[in-house]
Formats: sequence, structure tokens, C-alpha cells
Amino acid sequence: MKRNFIILTLFLTSTLALANEFVPEFANMQTLRCDFEETLYNEDNSIASTSKKFRIYKLDDANKKIYLQKEPIDDIFYYDNDKIEFSARIMTDDSIGRNNILINRQSLKYNAHGQITYDFFGNKYTKSNGNCKIIP
Repeated sequence: MKRNFIILTLFLTSTLALANEFVPEFANMQTLRCDFEETLYNEDNSIASTSKKFRIYKLDDANKKIYLQKEPIDDIFYYDNDKIEFSARIMTDDSIGRNNILINRQSLKYNAHGQITYDFFGNKYTKSNGNCKIIP
């Protein structure tokens, strides 16, 4: 019993210590605003809708991490000075989506494609193109 208590205490102490190990410094990160037009396609390739959207990303070059606002993005495939490739999950009350996104850091072009599964409308897929700009 005493041994289990010691193990539990060590585990909780190490968990608390590791929780504070990395704290992002958003004030020191480059901010990137990406404006794009997203086209939503039905399963038969007909256009369901088009919309203009934007995303604001924080770039942590030192740690090769990207944040949507201040939310970390975990599925980063490639991160360097030329481009950033990652996958982002989007969840709403009636849909779940996943986009694969490429930001070309040289030309500041934004390209994405993905799939959205709706509760009532079935599967749809998206394609997005746009431009990014660095916000000082």
C-alpha cells in the first residue's frame, strides 16, 4: 500500500512538472494571416457553396510549431523556411472535417483540400486557395 502511494505521488509530481515544461511565447512569434476562398463540393463534384474565410496562424520557427490563433496544431508534416504542411481538424455541432494545408512561405500562397462529414448532408469535400501576409 505504501509503495503504491509513493508511485502515485511520483507520477503526479512528474506530471505537474512536465505540464509547465513548455510554454509558448506568442509575443515572439511571427503572425501570419491567410485569406482564402473555399469551395465546397458535393459527392457528385457539383459545387455546393463558395465562401471567403481567413485564418490567423502563429509561427514558432525555433520549435517548428504552428498555432491556429493560440491553439496548437499537432499534425505537422513539414515545417521549414520554404513551406509548412499540416493537417487541421474542424469540428462543429453538425460536422467533422479534416483539411490538409500547405502554406508556401516564399510566395505566401495558401492551398488546402479536405473532407467534411455532415450529420444530415453526407460527405462533401473542399478546395481552398488564397494568399497570406505577415502581420507585424
